[in-house]
Amino acid sequence: MAMSVAINLSSVGKTFYRQRGGAAFAALENVNLEIEEGEFFCLLGPSGCGKSTLLHMIAGFEMPTRGDLRVFGERVRGPGVDRGVIFQSELALFSWLTVEENIAYGLRARGIPRKQREASVERYVDLVGLRGHRKSYPREISGGMKQRVQIARILANDPAILLMDEPFGALDAQTRAQMQRYIAELWANLHKTIIFVTHDVAEAVWLADRIGVMTVGPRATVKTIVNNDIARPRAAMTAEFVRIYNELTAELEGAFGVGQGSPQMARQ
Repeated sequence: MAMSVAINLSSVGKTFYRQRGGAAFAALENVNLEIEEGEFFCLLGPSGCGKSTLLHMIAGFEMPTRGDLRVFGERVRGPGVDRGVIFQSELALFSWLTVEENIAYGLRARGIPRKQREASVERYVDLVGLRGHRKSYPREISGGMKQRVQIARILANDPAILLMDEPFGALDAQTRAQMQRYIAELWANLHKTIIFVTHDVAEAVWLADRIGVMTVGPRATVKTIVNNDIARPRAAMTAEFVRIYNELTAELEGAFGVGQGSPQMARQ
């Protein structure tokens, strides 16, 4: 069965215009990309290459300066309930709300009836393995748990697309590896479309169906797309894992002049 296109970018560019006559900064230029429904797609590149800017345009937080950006065939004109964003920072959670109250927040804001909210919280607090912490506040749980609360809060709103902006970048290596396994299992069960921003090569190989390697900015673009057909569930440091890792590293060296990432970043 042919897959439908979830996200389409055609000749997309983004320029930031500074106030008071400052020089303009062309962050992105001529980005052409198609992402299929149900695909796990990673945007790979070091900090400052425009990955987050591209993700924020898909989310509707920023508008393209030029080109055409569509989600399920509709031009993006702002944020929408069809797209959920998961950030790196734990500050995305409301510190004064419990785990279950954070998960229910979007549903409450949308006016979803109480019984329906409670049923959704029950489902997703179990799905992310936090039933024993549902009455806890963010300050009382670990960094990995906080990221799972973010994921549950987004999933409770049932978006078709998850946009993940280096969500594990602030975690220690062991917790990061656990979260990588967790999000891979979650995607296998739910088959949401995921766009995952990372600067870690091994993380991209572990998670993605395809990896878009970005060029250095200004005027950054998606340099190349590498297919990743390693069978799931995946094991790190197999011959095929290393082959794709080396291919991505070579692409990054071509774009930036240096290698990026380290195989030890994913020890699943």
